[in-house]
Amino acid sequence: MSITNRTTKLLMSATHLYPNDFKEDLRERLSHPYKSPTPEFGIDLKKIHQEMEESKSRHFKKSTFIFITALITFFIFIEDPEDNWIVLISALLLTSVSEFIYRQSVKEKTRRILADEHDDGGTENATNNKNIMISGGYSPFVGAGIDLDSWSFTVNTKKAENEKKPVKPVSVTELHKQLKERLLSLEFDNMEIA
Repeated sequence: MSITNRTTKLLMSATHLYPNDFKEDLRERLSHPYKSPTPEFGIDLKKIHQEMEESKSRHFKKSTFIFITALITFFIFIEDPEDNWIVLISALLLTSVSEFIYRQSVKEKTRRILADEHDDGGTENATNNKNIMISGGYSPFVGAGIDLDSWSFTVNTKKAENEKKPVKPVSVTELHKQLKERLLSLEFDNMEIA
């Protein structure tokens, strides 16, 4: 069984409790064209996405049931409004009951997520207890504090600056090593690179 940290659990729960708030943000986060394949420390976006899909499916089923109930009730009620008022009241009651059942199932689902024993306790990497966490994507990941500033750039390493000069291949390891050396040469106080 995979380990899930507290931040991921809270966001998985929130996808059930507040599905509309997460839908667009998470979709953009997962499918951004500049997203790096680097792992996300502190959050498991795939698990959150799975929970969001389950939440959407559950919400769709409830909405479909209410829509069909309303449609049937409308056609029955319109035939003879004076005699069929009981059908209208029954439909309203049925809709309320379905909404209540839906809310209870969502709360139960979030309780199960939060009660999951498989919690890493925030030890999944060395940067978890620091003030700043760096994301592997285009923008800082959700659930890890406030976004102070965002920036990003892309570099095509297969295209030469000068077409007359040959292009030398660059590995991720080399790029990381050079970047690390240059950042450390700035000698910022308390700076750590993980």
